[in-house]
Formats: sequence, structure tokens, C-alpha cells
Amino acid sequence: MADMPRRIKLSQRALELVSRQQNPTLWAELQNGLANGLARSPHGDRADNIEQAVEHYRQALKVYTEKDFPEDWARTENNLANAYRGRIRGDRAENIEQAIEHYSLSLKIYTPKGFPNRCRGTSYRLGNLFLEVQRYFPAADAYSTAMDAAEELYISSIFQASREAELAETHDLYRRAGYSLAKSNKLKEAAVALERGRARGLGDSLARDRADLEKVRKVDSRAYELYRQAVEELQNLESQERKGDSAEGKDLPPLRDLMMQARSGLDRALDRIRRIPGYESFLAEPGWEEIATAVVEGQPLVYIAAAPGGGVALIVSRSGGDVSVQAVDMDGLSEERLQEHLKTWFEAYGGWKKARHDVSLDYGKAEDKRFNAIEAVTGQLWREVAEPMYAALKSLKADQAFLITIGLLALLPLHAAWRDEGGRREYFQDRLPISYIPSARTLSHARRNSESADRLVAIDEPRQFNAPRLKSSRDEVLAISSHFHDPQILEQENATSRAVLEALPEAQVAHFSCHGAANWGDPENSGLIMANSEVLTIKDLFELHLVGARLATLSACETGVPGTRFPDEVVSLPSAFIRAGFAGAIGSLWTVSEKSTAMLMTRFYQIWQTEG
Repeated sequence: MADMPRRIKLSQRALELVSRQQNPTLWAELQNGLANGLARSPHGDRADNIEQAVEHYRQALKVYTEKDFPEDWARTENNLANAYRGRIRGDRAENIEQAIEHYSLSLKIYTPKGFPNRCRGTSYRLGNLFLEVQRYFPAADAYSTAMDAAEELYISSIFQASREAELAETHDLYRRAGYSLAKSNKLKEAAVALERGRARGLGDSLARDRADLEKVRKVDSRAYELYRQAVEELQNLESQERKGDSAEGKDLPPLRDLMMQARSGLDRALDRIRRIPGYESFLAEPGWEEIATAVVEGQPLVYIAAAPGGGVALIVSRSGGDVSVQAVDMDGLSEERLQEHLKTWFEAYGGWKKARHDVSLDYGKAEDKRFNAIEAVTGQLWREVAEPMYAALKSLKADQAFLITIGLLALLPLHAAWRDEGGRREYFQDRLPISYIPSARTLSHARRNSESADRLVAIDEPRQFNAPRLKSSRDEVLAISSHFHDPQILEQENATSRAVLEALPEAQVAHFSCHGAANWGDPENSGLIMANSEVLTIKDLFELHLVGARLATLSACETGVPGTRFPDEVVSLPSAFIRAGFAGAIGSLWTVSEKSTAMLMTRFYQIWQTEG
């Protein structure tokens, strides 16, 4: 950025030497380049720079016409829209209308299939402008176009890392799309948009790796074999990618080529499978039918999303054979308000964790601040989220609710939202049983694997270096083991990462009494600390492909925390166990008391095995 004024001067000098008549395309490109420099320059008067940029973009458009230079025309229209979006002078409403007009023009060329990357960005910015002025119908249309472009980019990505990069680019697209569709009263489409943006990697893996293809095997055994072969190859290649392996220097094709070959094989198998009745949309993006199939009567799904200016809960419920969606407006749950909650929550939590290890800090004061933050935020969550949502669920006579919390909202404990009822504190969880799920798709796959629960593998306080003792661990594990016939217990120095990974394929229930290691910035390296201070990471669990696993309970700190980099991908230990093959998993959102956790886990298994 430091040499921006020099580049601007060079562009200005070049324009003095090149006329429109002599070389119109070069002249137009210089106009465009000068405008870009001015629009992005941190030097000089910002408002004046933008005014000059607008004029230079308009000059470029005298040459770059839609007919003669469609791609350059669209690029310049998009740049001009960006300038109007950030314009300081003039009426804000008029500037927004100008930006909307020019973004819309550029989208005549920037289609989802023709220019997916540019289409996604332009459509997203257009949707944001419509949302700012509360024009929800056109906002929803713009976001829908952006989602179509995002899907083109996602499915064309070869590596898992590149797919994750594409998901990162979309961050709040699906959330804003769902909100705009809900405000447009397109409730089913809104639910689909939110579902499409949730746990895409997890959902795709479950759909691909755990598909029920018995009918396919009977109708077209060759398609079945092609599919299983392609999936196995992709699983092996994805494992190599996670480990950083490469075929370079091994007399084998590069990993990229192998991945492309495997994906081509999968596409050929899918082409045959989708010709079979009932499999026409096999492995396609989740749609309304997939959501509806996941809903059980009395157990609604609730998508909860915050957007600029407000929030919404979409309650998807079943009555007989009909599945419907009800929208609950949450005007108090805006993106801005959510950020305030998160700031209060994590400042207090971070200060408390720091005080635990720094004797120069006042631990008691930090602990009080943490508890005050928990009390304040969860109390506000009752008024802003739980109360209106509970009223709607009560009218539906729900017995249980499955919450799908979108974005960073997943970092806050909605089940702990509370109100004062006659001098007694009452929590949302007390009023209605609450479960968190990554998506409707993952819930459907979990239910297919939720029957038998006889074989237990329990991990009892793996021996670590310089780690505090878990004094209640032994009693906790013995109490839980008493509910199972012939349980396998890996304790202390025997509870190595390798031993656990070898034992899990035989487990229907896995219980971990140990320490956890949350990595907020790189969640795939979060894990459970095993013997010799080894970490059983999320990456390790991705290598497993279990059959018949029912439940994993993670009696350790921060085991339910999703990463903050891709919150909607729900990369966490519970989701990793689900991806590995477990029907369900239980984790914690924060550092927990060892003794009370042991009591809770013991009681949970007693109820689950005797009364569940």
C-alpha cells in the first residue's frame, strides 16, 4: 500500500500519453487501474478519492460496453458498484441504489456457472445492500444466486483443504440468506438455506460413507461396486492429505491427479445410481425432503440464526404426515447483539483461565467476573431467544427440541438460558429437553445407528506428564462400567492413543475420563489427552470408519467447543465422533469441575441404561 500514490501518479502520467482515439482499450484499462488505485488508497482525502474513482470508472465504461467487451464491462460495473457502496459524499440511500444498479448489471455476465467466484462475491454484496435497506425479497434472490455460485466452486474443489477454503469464503452467506428468505415468508426455502450452510463437510462424509445402498446393490451391482471402490479410494487419499503425505518421489502420480481420478470414478458411479428410482438426488445438496425426513412428531428441529438487525428461529415440526415451518422473530438477537454477548463471555472466560495459571493475578476476582458474565449472558439469552422460542414450542406440544445454532451462536449455551420464576431460577433445559445437532442430515444418519449399546470401552485417567490428578476418575469409570457386560477399561499408562484407536472399532459405547485440549483456531488439532501426554486429535478420529457405534461421552474440559474459524462446519470432538460412526456424543462447552462431572456422568449412565 505504501507505493499506491506512485502507482496513481504513473497511471495519471500514462493517461496523458495515451488517448482514447489512439488506443481505446489501453485507455479504458488505464482508467480502470487509476480508479482502483484511488478507491483503495489510504492516502489523501478518502471522500475525494472515491469521487475521482467513480468518474474514472464511468470513463472506462465508454469503451468497455456490454456488447463489445462483456467481461471487462462486468468487471468495471462491479468496481463502480463497490465505489458507490463505500461512497462518503451524497445521500446514503441514493448511493445504495446506484450500487445495487451496477451490481445487478455486472451479474448479467457474472453467472454462477460462467464466473462462479465473481458471481458469489458480487451477489453476496448485492444481497447485503438489499438487507441493509430491509428489502428482503431481492436480498433473498441475490443470496440464492450467491449460493448457486458457491456450490459450483465447492463441488469443483479437488482437495478437502480447498473445499474448506471455499466454505470459509461463504462464512455468513447461508445465515443471511436464511434470514432474508424467512423475512420474505419463504420458510421452507429458508430452512433449506440454513441446512445447506451447516456442517457441510460432516454431512457430505456421512452421506457418502454411510449411504444405504442395498437397493442399488440388487438393481445394479456394478454401480454399487464402482461406488464402494471410489469411496474407499477417496477415503485413503483424504487420509494422505490430512497427514500431509505426497506421492512425489514415489513413482506414483501426484496426489492431485489421484484425487481427480477417484472423484471421476465417483461421478461415474453416481451417474448410474441416480438413474435408479428413488436415488435421483443421491449425494446432492440437502433439500426440503431431507429435512422433513429427519423430523419426528413431538421433536421439532429449530434453526436459530442472527443477522444484521435481528434474528429468527425456524421451527420445523411434524403433525401426522405433514411437516411445516414456523418462523419466530427474534428482533433482540442481531449480529451486533451476539457480538456483544461473545465479547462479555470470552473476556471473562479468558481472564479466568489466565488467572488459574498466573499467581500474580487475582483468581477470586477473575472467577467472580466469569460467573457474573455467565449469569448476565444466559439471562439475556432467555429474553432474546429462549422465551419466544419456548412459547412456540409449547404451543406445538413438543416433548424435545433439536437445536441447530448457526454461526458463532453455537458458542453460547442456549439450554442454560434462565428466568426468575417466583423467586426460583428456571432454565430452558428444565422446561424442555434440548439437544444440539450439527444439521438435519447428520441427525438422520445418527438415527440409523442408535439401537444396541452393550459393549463399553472406557478410558480412565491416562497417565500424563505434569497433569493434575483426576481423583474421581476411577470411581466414575467403575460406576459406569457396572452397567455393561464385560467392559474394556484402558487406564493410566495403558490408555495410549494407539491403544484407544485399536479398541474403538469394537465399542458401541466409549467413555473418556481424561483431560481435554481445545484448539480454538485450529480445531482439527483439538483432542483428548492420552497416556504420555499424547493427544487423540479430531484428525485421528477422522481416520475411523466404525459400524454400530452408539454413544461417546467425553468427560473432559471444553470437548464440545467448535472452532471459531469455521463455526458452521462444527469441527469439534462430538462431531468428529459422529463422523467416525457414533450415533451421538456428549461434550462440555467449558472447563468443568472434576468431581461434579464424575457425579453427572455416573447419574447419566444410570438413567440412560435403566430408564432410557
